[in-house]
Amino acid sequence: MNLTIIKIAHGGIYDQLAGGFARYSVDAKWFAPHFEKMLYDNAQLISLYSKGYQITGNKLYQKVVFETLDFIGNEMTSKEGAFYSAYDADSEGEEGKFYVWNKNEISGLLKDESDFFCDYYNVTKTGNWENGTNILYVSDNSEKLFKKYHLSETQAEEKLSQLKQILLKERNKRVKPGLDDKILTAWNALMISAYADAYQVFGKKDYLQKAVKAAEFIQKKMMNKDYALKRSYKDGNAKINAFSDDYALSSEAFIKLYQVSGDAHYLLTAKELTDYLLKHFYDKNSGMFFYTSDNDAALTVRQKEISDNVIPSSNSVIAKNLYMLGLYFTDELYLETAKKMIAGMEENTLSNINYFAGWASLNQHSSKPSYELVIIGKNYKHFAQKLLKSYRPDIIFAGSTKESNIPIFKDRYKEGETLIYVCKNNVCNQPVKLLK
Repeated sequence: MNLTIIKIAHGGIYDQLAGGFARYSVDAKWFAPHFEKMLYDNAQLISLYSKGYQITGNKLYQKVVFETLDFIGNEMTSKEGAFYSAYDADSEGEEGKFYVWNKNEISGLLKDESDFFCDYYNVTKTGNWENGTNILYVSDNSEKLFKKYHLSETQAEEKLSQLKQILLKERNKRVKPGLDDKILTAWNALMISAYADAYQVFGKKDYLQKAVKAAEFIQKKMMNKDYALKRSYKDGNAKINAFSDDYALSSEAFIKLYQVSGDAHYLLTAKELTDYLLKHFYDKNSGMFFYTSDNDAALTVRQKEISDNVIPSSNSVIAKNLYMLGLYFTDELYLETAKKMIAGMEENTLSNINYFAGWASLNQHSSKPSYELVIIGKNYKHFAQKLLKSYRPDIIFAGSTKESNIPIFKDRYKEGETLIYVCKNNVCNQPVKLLK
């Protein structure tokens, strides 16, 4: 994993000036992007780099997360706190024109510092791209380059940051690519998850605040009282009945938001969304969920989404949500439904894991005993923040400052104490009393 995501972060597919990722690379080295920026790509990559930082502590990953969230906040967030869908690849009728540079432009702007910048980002006089222009990408020999210019790594990073701001200010004078400003529920849910993941790892309060604001948007603008969702929002109007991925990814986002905020309302909302799926999307014959609701107009064939594409398949996300909610609410129906779904996909997963990675991950997780970490009491958040910073993918976390009706907390609250329970398949060891 490390080699791949380092190369992606250093490549032209990543916007080296402003942060954010292009849709895909047209070559094998992540150099030449299709310059369109999609919300769903950036959301999932923020989550990936956050987890990468959890595992490795690599500061590059932190930098990528911070810069990309700055880009999302500055360029792809509505006044209401929801997220726009995409930026086009083209501006002024030319793909990538907004992002590329010729060397003379850079030299004129950066003066004596331009040689260092151009060396670092592989800018040449003849251009590394079309028509004498250059895509910025990072050299593989950074350490040698820093020595050449008699700079420590810290000095080099500070200098590069200053020089990037000069170019970014100039770039912002250009005609921007077109913005697709529609708001899609599923893609917004991915971005809520991204903010929650980043908050969990880096602890920046504004990340949690932005996740909460976007979640409130979905609840107020996209969700009815019976938890039916709309798929698309634009110009004040929510329309189109939501599909299974809207429900699946929204439920997942609310579970994550609960885990990092401790607000049980989000967990209960995730449950309600999943119950709506069971009522209106579930196919008892296959054990899977249709892509469209039974409230929609009848189709000749109702399709089911089971293989991963640019977004994980809705059924794999639903199965994961059912498994987690089954543990939170000690609900055997949820757990058995999830297990049947996983078992039904085993052959596909083993034969072509590239398109069934979500199923493979869930299979691995559910094939082992489940561990739940439950912290309940007035000081729970203090300890939860420390615990959640480390990478623990096999633990279901639950926390509350007070007594709760959610089954995972049953008979575990004691007035005036903060207790931690380590549980296996909902059978817990004796609690440990925590002192701040």
